[in-house]
Amino acid sequence: MQRPDVIKKPGANERNDAQRIAVDRAGSGLSEIAQSLLDLYRIENANDPLAVLITILDKMQAEQYRILSRIEAANVLADVEFGRIDLAVTRVSEMQQAAQAVLAELSKLQKDFRLTTDKIRERRNVDILLNHLQPLIYGLFGSLITLLVIIFFLRSKIL
Repeated sequence: MQRPDVIKKPGANERNDAQRIAVDRAGSGLSEIAQSLLDLYRIENANDPLAVLITILDKMQAEQYRILSRIEAANVLADVEFGRIDLAVTRVSEMQQAAQAVLAELSKLQKDFRLTTDKIRERRNVDILLNHLQPLIYGLFGSLITLLVIIFFLRSKIL
C-alpha cells in the first residue's frame, strides 16, 4: 500500500534525514494497531510528527484501558462490599426480631411473676403458716386414722 499523498510533505525526508531516529518497534510497547498504522504509512523516523501523534494516542489509549480496568475492579469490589453490607443488615434484622421475641416472652414472664407475687402478698400470715403446716396436719390425720383403724380391727377380733 502506498502512503496517501495528502500526508506526504514535499521535502520532509530531506529535512529529517539529519534527525532521523528509527522507530523502535520491538521494545517501544506500542500496540498492534499503532504498529500497523506505522507500517501503513511507512513511517521509519521516530521524529516524524505522525509517528509522535500515533505514539501519544497509543499511550493515551493504553492509559485509558488501565484506568478502565481499575474502575471495573473497584466496581466489582464495591459490589462485593454492598453484598456483605446487605447480608449484615439482613442478619441484624433477624437478630432484632429474635431479640423482640425474647423481650416479649420476658415481659410475659414478668407479668406472670408479678401476678404471683401479688397473690402471695395478699395472703395473710395465717394462710402462709397453714400452707406450710398442711403436710404435717395431713400426716397427723393420716396417722390418727390409721391408729383408729388398727384399734377398730383389734377390738373387733377380741370380741
